[in-house]
Amino acid sequence: MKLFRIECQVAATAYVKANTPEEARAVVVAEGEIDTDYDVSGLPFDHEDLPDFSVSPAMTIVSVDDDVEEVEDVD
Repeated sequence: MKLFRIECQVAATAYVKANTPEEARAVVVAEGEIDTDYDVSGLPFDHEDLPDFSVSPAMTIVSVDDDVEEVEDVD
């Protein structure tokens, strides 16, 4: 059996501490492309340690790239 890597777009929910919905949206838009520098948090919404900006661990694949790249043989 071989192992393949398939590039895909993943949608996640960002949690932002802000005073208004507009302020929260502005924070996310200002961040642009979110990378791995942000905390992925499974903490409850009311937890005192929830960071100012975090990403939910629950994510959804929304599109898949047509190109499939073989990474390595597992056999």
